Amino acid sequence: MPARRSRTLHWKDCLWKIYERSGAIEISLDRPEGKEDGASNDLIWRVKILHLTDTEIVVDHPAAFGQSFRFENGTPFVGAMSVGQNRWMFKTVACSQGSDSRLHLAIPDHVERCQRRSYYRVSTASIDLPKAECWPLLDPSSV
Repeated sequence: MPARRSRTLHWKDCLWKIYERSGAIEISLDRPEGKEDGASNDLIWRVKILHLTDTEIVVDHPAAFGQSFRFENGTPFVGAMSVGQNRWMFKTVACSQGSDSRLHLAIPDHVERCQRRSYYRVSTASIDLPKAECWPLLDPSSV
């Protein structure tokens, strides 16, 4: 039986402390059911919490190369928050998008504490990276 940790029971207090300290959470698009293929090709965004209420988490829009991404209402996300050595994951959805470059996420019902085990760690000596060719960008704004 897993231990019932105080921080896990009071995860909303931890989320509020992250917000008070101008902290951030990590979000990624949730994979559709049955698409758990074990590959780790997810894109994870670290987004600052701009506002927090009882029903939603308002964060910066995820961005890459200076361009923000827009998501439809109901887009499923997986979120993660960290406090010290503790990390929790949760599922949420996009509620609405303001015109002011904010993404509104629904407050999750519950969170799951991530295990600190070595099963997800990979020795760098065993990684066999593919060959890649790179060329310098002639026009960085074209990215």
